Amino acid sequence: MKRLIYMTLCIMLAAAQGQVYAQTMKYGQAAASFNEALPIGNGHIGAMVYGGVEDDLINLNESTLWGGCGVDNDPVPDGPERLAKVREALFNEDWNGARQLLVPMQGPNAQCFLPMGDLHIRQSAFRQARNPQGDDSYLRSLSLDDAIARTEFVKNGVKYTREYFVSYPARVMVIHLEASEPRTLNFALDGDSPWTGTRVESLSDTSFCVIGQLGYYMGSDPQYPFVQVGPGGEKGMRYRYIVKLVDCDGQCYTAPGLRVSNASRATILVSAATSFNGFDHDPDRYGADEKALAEGMMDAAAGKSLDELRRDHIADYHRLADTMELKIAGWDDPEKDSMMTDKRRELYSEGASDPGLERMYFRFGRYLLISSSREDGVPANLQGIWNYQRMAPWDGKYTTDINVEMNYWPAEVTNISETAQP
Repeated sequence: MKRLIYMTLCIMLAAAQGQVYAQTMKYGQAAASFNEALPIGNGHIGAMVYGGVEDDLINLNESTLWGGCGVDNDPVPDGPERLAKVREALFNEDWNGARQLLVPMQGPNAQCFLPMGDLHIRQSAFRQARNPQGDDSYLRSLSLDDAIARTEFVKNGVKYTREYFVSYPARVMVIHLEASEPRTLNFALDGDSPWTGTRVESLSDTSFCVIGQLGYYMGSDPQYPFVQVGPGGEKGMRYRYIVKLVDCDGQCYTAPGLRVSNASRATILVSAATSFNGFDHDPDRYGADEKALAEGMMDAAAGKSLDELRRDHIADYHRLADTMELKIAGWDDPEKDSMMTDKRRELYSEGASDPGLERMYFRFGRYLLISSSREDGVPANLQGIWNYQRMAPWDGKYTTDINVEMNYWPAEVTNISETAQP
């Protein structure tokens, strides 16, 4: 108990000082799976960045994209009468009878939190992650100081840098690509979605959109396959995301995805919206205008420069991240800080002491909550805000026996109460 009190006082003191020390998660290779990709988000858009050289995959989510057609506020009208019978069965030690009475009281199974789609940045001229001279120059990183993911590598003597962040103030994802030499940046950027009926449409020479609508039933119970249209003609949620090139010093066209050539820099924005209009509203017949929402966010963000977008994003992140800092004796170790994070984790699992890694994971937990739950959004679900699967584990839903509570454990005790507002 004394140790716990001492640690609490240390944390409170660090919070009062408001100091943040540089720390970055870094890897020497692209992610091979979802669990290795780097998460970015703003409580509205979530993305997982894999960092591939020839084909950079980015999983895209929008926090309100769920299966279904709205929730019945009273799915078990005779609940009070059933509850009385359950109590009677329990008092009579009729456990099986109580269970049979309880099951219908749980209401229908919740549907799934669903992926919006994937983005692919393809630089197909590259065949491997390292340059022909064997220079081990690849670096994939996530800064816990500015909430920006980066991929850097050298090919044929040219350094390429990709920068990714999701801005809460601007409500868009920002992707910036840069080459160290003129006219050496050539790439295709395409978007898709896994759902039936998805359309990809060119909007202009510099923008395209991905449009679709979910089905009436999209749960994870294998006994009940996806249903596109309900018995009364009901359909599921509409969705749309827009990809727009807002700055480039080369040539660009759409086919229907973006095609960029002979450039040295390119900045791309991604906005996303759904017809979600409240948990109890039919998102098809009474849904929000997802087209107007996505276009409005894009138009507002497109008027800002990359420097403005980055500055506002970092300032907003620091507003929450800087409210406390955990210091552990020995965390500042330059030798360990120079190592890749997966190597540090491997050594730690073998028993090596690494206070800096412990501190990093503490900060990463706060980062995930800040990135997945913001003041005017919806709560973080079992997946936070990141899901690439058509059927997420446990549907990615809100299970309130313990999981929602676990998501928000850091909110109050680590001084980011704003994240608990949803």
